[in-house]
Amino acid sequence: MGLLASFSEFLEDSFGVLRRFSARLEVVEQNEQRCVIQGDRRRVVLNLERRIADVGSAGRLPFAQFGSVEVEHFHHEDRGTFWRVSLITRLRGRLEVGSSTIDIDASIAAATLARHLGCPVKSF
Repeated sequence: MGLLASFSEFLEDSFGVLRRFSARLEVVEQNEQRCVIQGDRRRVVLNLERRIADVGSAGRLPFAQFGSVEVEHFHHEDRGTFWRVSLITRLRGRLEVGSSTIDIDASIAAATLARHLGCPVKSF
């Protein structure tokens, strides 16, 4: 095992430090034309003028295709506590955006998506 891997494992085991950096979920851009949410699973780019969402490998979908934004709370013995944000679409089902170990980051990302898409946030 390399020195970096050993140190990373030490930090994770001792402090849980790496979980915070491995789960990314944030609003990286927001203006009148577009909003960009970066998750650890996908990048969501909302074209606010055309009302089209580019959801990466799932393609481009009109805002009307989104039924809700879901925030799920999880606690795993190994991974600790985290929140997952997903988009629920009418045709493609669940599209996971990303997870965060910081509840506020997940809440802000979910609320921002829901506000622009015009759909509710559901929390589990």
